[in-house]
Amino acid sequence: MGVLAEREFMKRNRLCPHCHAMVKRWDNQCPECNRALEAECMCKECAEPLEPEWGRCPACGAATGFACLNCSTALKSHWKVCPSCGKSVS
Repeated sequence: MGVLAEREFMKRNRLCPHCHAMVKRWDNQCPECNRALEAECMCKECAEPLEPEWGRCPACGAATGFACLNCSTALKSHWKVCPSCGKSVS
């Protein structure tokens, strides 16, 4: 596998931290060992891994959607309510 192909493959896959099986980045459970996986933040446009506090993807420039629409507080992707203003972030 070439370097570019490997980079693209790893954007969409990761290793299970429990059994080291290859899983999709968006999976929340390993299909091999059936253990829960921590969610990863990734760009919806290009699948680049993101940090929760980033407002834009550094790879493609797409907005991440991790900011409260009411007060602009940075949010983690799994939060349901903004901790600053209390508005729903669904």
